[in-house]
Amino acid sequence: MPAVEPCLSPEEVAHLGAAAFDQHVRPVLQSEDDGKFVAIDLHSGDYELDVDDYAAVTRLRTRRSAAEVWLGRVGQPAAYRMRFRQTHRPEWSYAGLGPFTFDRSQYQAALGAVVPS
Repeated sequence: MPAVEPCLSPEEVAHLGAAAFDQHVRPVLQSEDDGKFVAIDLHSGDYELDVDDYAAVTRLRTRRSAAEVWLGRVGQPAAYRMRFRQTHRPEWSYAGLGPFTFDRSQYQAALGAVVPS
């Protein structure tokens, strides 16, 4: 699967993704879709639903190789949550560890070291 150069800003992706979800996906959702990932091509409105995020994106890109993909999760405010929590140790608190902030240039340099441009 070839890499796709993003054409839209993150704000445009967020706006178009939410609009495409409301227009194309929400009307056909069923109760068993709750918690599934939804990958939407922002330009065509085509989408894929799956419990596995990679499977949803891969199937969409198989049909639309140049798709600019918005990924969400049905019934959730975001596709992923990032937090430190160990359910088997509920008495532990990680409140003193954050917030975590990263310099954008450091992030891009680290990403560039593992993902060829």
